[in-house]
Amino acid sequence: MYQPEAVKYRVRPHTFEADDKPATITVERLSRARITEEVGQRVLQTMLLAYVHQFATVHQLADAGDIIRHFAPRNKDRVEVQVDRMNHDLKKGSQYWIIDGPGSSYVSMAKVSPSRPKERWTKALHVEAPNAFVNDVVTVPPKQGLGYGTMVLDAALRYGGRFDSEGPVSLHAYRGNEGVNRWFTSIGFNETDALVQPMAFGNSPIEQVFMTTASADHAHNTTLADMQRKLWGELSHGGVMSEHAE
Repeated sequence: MYQPEAVKYRVRPHTFEADDKPATITVERLSRARITEEVGQRVLQTMLLAYVHQFATVHQLADAGDIIRHFAPRNKDRVEVQVDRMNHDLKKGSQYWIIDGPGSSYVSMAKVSPSRPKERWTKALHVEAPNAFVNDVVTVPPKQGLGYGTMVLDAALRYGGRFDSEGPVSLHAYRGNEGVNRWFTSIGFNETDALVQPMAFGNSPIEQVFMTTASADHAHNTTLADMQRKLWGELSHGGVMSEHAE
């Protein structure tokens, strides 16, 4: 499958923070050659800003200090671990897609991977590889709700791997993160009863829930191709006129 270095989205005036002229927003793929200490630091800072806002400020699901200590983008050892993890995940088929911007973080970021074949629920729920697993979709607080998360997820699922277009998409969501979870439901995800280990930010564990676009009877699945159409529908409604890969 063709994997571009970037996907450019052309947007109408006065959408996605464009002024009175059409603008172009670029979603970039982070290849292994681009994974540096600075990139690792910016990924951690993006996650920190997004998670503190969602889990400590909006929903009070975790302590902000615990989240800051968990990601610690200024800690050299933590950054080295992040760089090693990203390189390892890229070797295993994961993809990182970002929208760049000024400052120490990215505007938005998505990570997608082949479904995890060793987890006991993958075969039971018919979501084994090569189906897509969404590891992360995050947008920094000033840009949330504008469509950037939809854009990076669209690029990641459209160009991010050799996934089965007729298979389902899966992810781990955070219970209590209501606004984001409603969005996941709107684009085709269903909550399941599969057990997922809580995400622990120090002394602030947050319950995770497994969501998939496979229906309980597997007769009414939302496929990857269906989700791509849903995401494109959101983007076109929000102001995107076209996209092309480079």
